[in-house]
Amino acid sequence: MKRAFWLSTGMMVGAASSVSVMRRVRRQVDRFTPSRLGANLLEASGQVGSEIRDALTVGREAMKEREAQLWAELDPARPMPPRSNRSIPGRRDRRASS
Repeated sequence: MKRAFWLSTGMMVGAASSVSVMRRVRRQVDRFTPSRLGANLLEASGQVGSEIRDALTVGREAMKEREAQLWAELDPARPMPPRSNRSIPGRRDRRASS
């Protein structure tokens, strides 16, 4: 009787684990189908693009704040010149060369 119990218990555990493994394998295979990979790639690229845009926006804001601080330290009485009159040293102005 003990042997029959353990035999049937082992068979049930084996069958249950086989079904579980087969389900996991099918899920993994489905994840790597060409259509699913394309959809995942598009989704990931959209997320990366938005993260880059956010980082650039934050960087520009920090740059503007630091520039204002530097201008204020340079000469507090002198107002900061308008952006259109300033140029970056070493860089040609596109409007002037056109």
